[in-house]
Amino acid sequence: MSKCCFAPTKKVKLSMSLALALVLGYVALLFCQVTAFDRLVGSLNLASLQGFDTFVSFHKIGFLEREVVLEVGTPTSSKMLTMRGRLETGASPILLFTSEGMAYEENSLFKKAKPKLEVAFDVAMHPQSIHLQWMEAVEKDERIGSSKLNAAFKFEDTTLSSLQLTGEIGDIKIRLPELGLLVEAGEKTLSYVYQNSPRSLDFQYKSRRDQVTAEDQPPLSLGRNQYDITIKPEQEQNNLKIIWQAEGVLFADLPPIKVDFVGSFTTPTDVWMPCLFSQLVFSSRQPLFPGICPKDINLNPFEELGRLSAKGRLDRLTMDWKTGTVDMSGAFVSHETLSGHLDIEARLKSAIRGLHSESHITMNREVADLLKDYVSMEVAEKDEKNIYKTHLTFAMDEHGHMKVSANGKEIERWSSSEWDSSDNLESYDILVTIEDLPKNQAQAEVTILEPLRSHICNMPEVKHCSGSHQKPRGYELRITLNRDVDHEEIRRRIMKFVDVLIENQSVFAEKPG
Repeated sequence: MSKCCFAPTKKVKLSMSLALALVLGYVALLFCQVTAFDRLVGSLNLASLQGFDTFVSFHKIGFLEREVVLEVGTPTSSKMLTMRGRLETGASPILLFTSEGMAYEENSLFKKAKPKLEVAFDVAMHPQSIHLQWMEAVEKDERIGSSKLNAAFKFEDTTLSSLQLTGEIGDIKIRLPELGLLVEAGEKTLSYVYQNSPRSLDFQYKSRRDQVTAEDQPPLSLGRNQYDITIKPEQEQNNLKIIWQAEGVLFADLPPIKVDFVGSFTTPTDVWMPCLFSQLVFSSRQPLFPGICPKDINLNPFEELGRLSAKGRLDRLTMDWKTGTVDMSGAFVSHETLSGHLDIEARLKSAIRGLHSESHITMNREVADLLKDYVSMEVAEKDEKNIYKTHLTFAMDEHGHMKVSANGKEIERWSSSEWDSSDNLESYDILVTIEDLPKNQAQAEVTILEPLRSHICNMPEVKHCSGSHQKPRGYELRITLNRDVDHEEIRRRIMKFVDVLIENQSVFAEKPG
């Protein structure tokens, strides 16, 4: 009986080797993807965003499998929403979050909305797109309308080159009992377009209504409002233009006000204006996306705007409450010192009881009394058309004293130190004071202030920190800690770091207090 045996040919061996190499290469690709994903999630620093706290945790549930848990809540409340995401690796990696299968202790309104979040990556695990949507949901007297948000990213190496975010958000009515607030918002649309080179930004926002009501307090409302803000470089400077229009603005016991604002702002091009603007708009201390802000930056936008050389122009600010109108226009310059001017005109119509509300009558009476006082003080004038006018000028001298004049007559003078008085600052847990900084501001920033802020403000126990320059050549860093940490231990660690930093700098005459 004959025997038959198989001997692989060279072609078969080559095919098997090629197949094995492809399999190993594909496994290596998947391993690189989950490794890059681990780094990406581990580097996230999701600071408080518009009053909401966001937390991300991830789990290695297998050699090439990852799961991410996203939690959203307010600082004083339990979790409002929890979503679980699963990473799918391959030629088109995707991270898909759903709220299904979660053990809900959160707000049932958000559970009913069934939110879904999808994050798509390229092969190198750079984010390419984000899609977020939720359904309409109603729970008793609360409601959230159906919404969708889409974002598209482009990267050059690891730098974000462009971002386009668009959204349509339904009407909202939700209660935050821990804060004693009722939040109501109408349908809105938004568009946020960022480009890295040249560094520019365009932000558009329209809302049918935005209102917050606190317990036993009158509502704060912007009514129907819209923004159109652009930032683009021209002739070695950043140009920022702001257009804001709002109808039915309510504040305290004032009557509804219509606002029309047009202004512009210019800075040198080395100022990261899109970064500062994004942090102001989204109320976040950290940059939302890599590339929009310099790497590892932790800015206080108001502090930075107060220090840089800039020019601003108020083309128009009109506030109209039917029985009265105030118009303003002016300009300012900030370069080591602040100076500028403002032209103000005010007109009053008759507020008639029975025809106008009591708030209109009260508003007119108080404004009229104020304007009459200004006329008697000769800091304002009234023309034959019953229009009140004044020309304000303001300037800060080298000693930090601000002088304000109206129609050429000085009316105010105060020291900049009064602005930074501890009585006027938000509460903080630790105050680090440094005196006698180097006269060279750039040297002080590089050798002292940047290491100080970089170390302290990025500590996980620190909730918030902000600094301000004090005259002469001083600096204060105010630090707020998380509530669940050992404050005395963190204080000891911070002061020890500061002591070491100062010992390494011969330019200091005194240690921080």
